[in-house]
Formats: sequence, structure tokens, C-alpha cells
Amino acid sequence: MLGDKFLLKNAFYQYREDFGLGRTALLILSYTILYFLVTAIWVKPLWYLLVPVMICLILLFFRQRILESGSLTKFLSNIPIPFSFALFGYISVGDIDRHFNKLKRMDDLAIAFDSLFSAKPIALVFEELMHPFPLLKVIFYDLLMISYFLYFLVPFIGGILLYRQFSHKLKHKVGQFVFAIALFYMINYLFYILVPITGPQYYQADLFQSTLPFSPLGELLSSIIQRYHYTLIDCFPSGHFGICFLVTLFLYRYNNIGYFILGLICFFVLLATLALRYHYMFDLFFSLFLVYFVFKVSEILYPINFCVSLFREE
Repeated sequence: MLGDKFLLKNAFYQYREDFGLGRTALLILSYTILYFLVTAIWVKPLWYLLVPVMICLILLFFRQRILESGSLTKFLSNIPIPFSFALFGYISVGDIDRHFNKLKRMDDLAIAFDSLFSAKPIALVFEELMHPFPLLKVIFYDLLMISYFLYFLVPFIGGILLYRQFSHKLKHKVGQFVFAIALFYMINYLFYILVPITGPQYYQADLFQSTLPFSPLGELLSSIIQRYHYTLIDCFPSGHFGICFLVTLFLYRYNNIGYFILGLICFFVLLATLALRYHYMFDLFFSLFLVYFVFKVSEILYPINFCVSLFREE
């Protein structure tokens, strides 16, 4: 009897030993297989979706070896799962949209929401505010574009900061963070399809008569964004702002001083998504609810003891 209880307890807490690799892999594996089957019937087989599936299976196959390895290996082994799903999940949204000759846009809903706060697109409000300051205007928009690009590094920065902060016996707690990132992308991409919103830069293009005042650097970064903008329905909810806010929330929870820097990046990403004509306020507002939901669900599916005083002492 005691042996059975020990085995059950050991199985329950084993997710700590692999930093949540098993749980994150099973989450993405089960969702992606179902997603692949549904899209294969509904649209066409999107074979690249099998890449994150294969990555999950490979990591699960080598899970025992990973369990026997050091903390750094366990941490690094968790990264390919959300990264691969984020990449190929995003591409799949664009393919589904193109197959249906563009899903019916719901931008009017977002515009109606924004009109409660502003009579014109918020991007035009930014342009009017910066118009009297030509030099400052270029610096401002360049800063926003750079901040928008920093989004791609934010999850990695957050994970590294948490990993370095935790003592050896607490490093498994970074697994909850990785799990939450994977869960956020999973739900975020699902909403892209369920609530297809194009964004002001396309849907309200006729309202923007001037080009954004970038320097050559800002122009280069902007052209890269446009060139690799694979899907035109990646607005609701805002993944850029949502991920940045989620990472900042985790750093704040664990009293990591990095939340000051990430919070600042999050603020500029918020401004960038609006001023650069990418998002409506509607997208950002509802991303807060998604972040809160993911944060709470990750606590349930990846339960860990939490004591902020412990981290303050460290």
C-alpha cells in the first residue's frame, strides 16, 4: 500500500524533474494532431504541422535521458516545443485563410469597440500628436519598430531570467513558464481563425494618406515585417502584446527585477501595435483576458508551491 502511494506521488511530481517537458509535449502533441486531422479534412493536409509533432515525440522518446541530465539540458529541451508550434501554427493560419479565399473579416466589430474611445483610428491620433515634431517623430516611430521586433526575443529573455534566478532545487519552476507560453500560442492561433481580423493597415488603408516617418533603419525593419507577414488575420487577440505581458507577469510574480525592463518593452510594444497600424485597441484589450486565463490555467495544470518571500531572500 505504501509502495503504491509512493509510486503515485512520484508519478504526479515527476513533471518537476523534467521541467514540465512531458506535460508541455503532451499538450502540443495532442492539440497539433487534432488540428492536423481537422485541417486535413476541412482544408488540405498541412504536412509541416507534423514538425512540432515529431519534435514532441522525439523529446518524449528521450525523456528518460533528459531526466538523468543536468538542469540546463532540461531547460533547453523545453524550448523547441513552443518555438516550433509558434512558427508552424502561425503559417497554418495563413494557409487556411488563403484556402477559403480569405475568411470573412470581423474588423467592423473591432472598429465599433474602438469608436467608444476614439472617433478616428488610434494610429491617426498618434500621427497627429507627433506631427509638430519632425525629428522626434522619426525617433519615436523607429523606437516603436525596434520594440515590435524585440517581441521575438521576449519569451527567451524571460525564460533565461527565471532560470538564472531560481536556485538549483527550484529551477523546475521555469517549466510552468514554458508551459504557459505554449498554451498561449495554442489558444491565440485558434482565435485567429475563429475571429478573423485583418487590422487597420489593411482594412482601413484608405484612411491613412501618409507613410510612416521611419529612418532607413526603421524602413528596413518595416519592410521585413511586411515581407514575412504570412497571414493577414493575426490580430485578435494581439499575440505581440499578450506574450510580452505574460512574460512580464511571470517575472513580476517571482519578484525578478527584469520585469522593469520587460515591462518597459511591453509598454512600447503596446504603443507600436497601435501606432504602426497593426492592431485595434479591441485586440489589445481582449489579450489581457487571454493572458490572465493562461496564467491561471498554467497554475492548475502545472502546480507548484509559491512563496514570494523565498525569492526575495534569493
